[in-house]
Amino acid sequence: MSYLHWYVALAVLLTLALGLFNWSVDPLQLYRRAAYQPVFSENQRYQNPGLAKNYEYETVIIGTSHAENFLPSHVERALGERAVKLAISGSTAYEQRLILEKAIETGRVRRVIWVLDHIAFTKPVRAVSTREGDFPFHLYHEGLRTLGLYLLSLDSLDLSLDALLGRGHRNLDTLNAWYADWEFGEGRVMADWYRRGVLLDRINLDPDRNFGPTDRMSRRSIRANLMELVRDHPEIRFELIFPPYSILSYLADFRSWSGAFAERQAYKAFLVSSVAGSPNVRVFDFQAVKRVTHDLRNYKDLEHYSLEISDWIIEAVATGQHRVSHASYVEVLARQAEQVRAYRSEVCTTRGPRRVLCPRVVGRAQP
Repeated sequence: MSYLHWYVALAVLLTLALGLFNWSVDPLQLYRRAAYQPVFSENQRYQNPGLAKNYEYETVIIGTSHAENFLPSHVERALGERAVKLAISGSTAYEQRLILEKAIETGRVRRVIWVLDHIAFTKPVRAVSTREGDFPFHLYHEGLRTLGLYLLSLDSLDLSLDALLGRGHRNLDTLNAWYADWEFGEGRVMADWYRRGVLLDRINLDPDRNFGPTDRMSRRSIRANLMELVRDHPEIRFELIFPPYSILSYLADFRSWSGAFAERQAYKAFLVSSVAGSPNVRVFDFQAVKRVTHDLRNYKDLEHYSLEISDWIIEAVATGQHRVSHASYVEVLARQAEQVRAYRSEVCTTRGPRRVLCPRVVGRAQP
């Protein structure tokens, strides 16, 4: 037998050994729930398919980073249902659809708590984020590619070793929750305001900058990534949540381009009208709750709120507070727009340090 044959045989044996080892450990729990004390990957795009497939739940929590502080144990306490969090930081609407479909395939889903982030729906219908590398489609649609890209992967070997050595996050309830890692308060929010202002000023100086509109794109994404699931699964209750960004988040719209706030309003109006008449959908809007959105102590930046606010949202869902209907939504949008106008008018006419909040409007017409 030639040396080449020995090398080939050795390579095959090592490859088989790698695949067998990764399969036996199954670090992402894609094939089965771990029999050992599991260590969870903090890469949600990779970890979530295994959680969706092999853990017990009736309620699924999905969304972007705005849903990461929705602790499953707190949701279970408020709603009386076992819950799993499948949020993905910085995710697109299509990514959220993919992980929700993975969960629905199990037949366990009875309720979906969907935290709706506007930016997630402003991407092309099938867009995925590549900020952490290629999106792992093979974990969402299992097949031969899954065997090669998961079981025969050296990255999976690293995850397997971490799992056996207990290196990583052990608590599923707090996995990817960030509330304990940040300070909250007006100082943090103002620092973010200054930082974003510098970035936007640089962008606005670019003569090739193409501002909006994204309205048509968000409508297509809503239809494809949200409404299809709502219509195809009448047995599932969808709780759609517009989360309470700080009032400064909307003031920042005036620093990007003149139609930004109007587009956000149009996105919300279209989404609410799209689900009107769907008996399995409830919509909750927390964006005009002034005592929350105007209190900057609740935030770590312009948009991200604390654990206490996340818990308050879940309690409101449980009791039906701040639920909106298609018939009442014109009034809700008008109230929010008036709050933004009043706040902008106040800070732009106030002398003193708070005047720095007055944005320079980009574009010709104001929303």
